[in-house]
Amino acid sequence: MREKGIQFEMKQNEPEDHFGSLLLMAAWLAENGRQTECEELLAWHLFPWSTRFLDVFIEKAEHPFYRALGELARLTLAQWQSQLLIPVAVKPLFR
Repeated sequence: MREKGIQFEMKQNEPEDHFGSLLLMAAWLAENGRQTECEELLAWHLFPWSTRFLDVFIEKAEHPFYRALGELARLTLAQWQSQLLIPVAVKPLFR
């Protein structure tokens, strides 16, 4: 995103690939009519690992609220991915 001149400041010390931060960035791009950048962010930086992340998140959730939140996120991202016009990057996943 920096290559495209997009940066945002975090008030907390979180990694740039934090799941919530990537969703926030995708929402900002979509709301500001930057569809190409939004699709690139999703296809290259979120979708390659989000399914695995959410599977583990749901499996390890100790409260029904968090399991439901994970399921909602998984279903939403699957729908978005089915509408994507560019291929999703294939990246090795660890753990």
